[in-house]
Amino acid sequence: MDQLDRALGHVASALGRVGELALLGLILVTIYEVGLRYLFNRPSLWAYDIAYMLSGTMVMLGAAFALRGNAHVRIDIFVHRLPPRWQQGLQVLIYLGLFLPALGVASWAALHRTTTAWRTGQLEQVSAWAPQVWPFYAIITLGLMALWVEAVAAVLRHIQAWRRGEPLAGGGA
Repeated sequence: MDQLDRALGHVASALGRVGELALLGLILVTIYEVGLRYLFNRPSLWAYDIAYMLSGTMVMLGAAFALRGNAHVRIDIFVHRLPPRWQQGLQVLIYLGLFLPALGVASWAALHRTTTAWRTGQLEQVSAWAPQVWPFYAIITLGLMALWVEAVAAVLRHIQAWRRGEPLAGGGA
């Protein structure tokens, strides 16, 4: 179990690193676009599309990394008043009853949308550049699936902590 958890941690970290590179790319694209627009009065056709795709990449690929590191925002003022086993058990129930099913549906829908966009050659409709959207949809799908896998790993960690009677860690996961 520990080896699998470590391997999943490496995957989440790698995706988080790609998300960090997307942030760097977003900064560079924004600087480039501002320079073109305000210094040369020649905005690009593609900067808006690349910027929102890089923003989405950063968020979607960073989600599993954030879950692993307890970086998600959660409201737990009541949970921390419960006994440790109740805290862990409640987390397992929330993951199994709400979070994992919702992520599963979202992942399935994203996969369907990605394959449909790929098959049809769907283009972005809101810009003059009009790039194909399936690569961006594939990143969204990958991020959702990675978050689902990380949530399963979190359930297993909560079950282990429940068995040991440990309270929730700082952020709850």
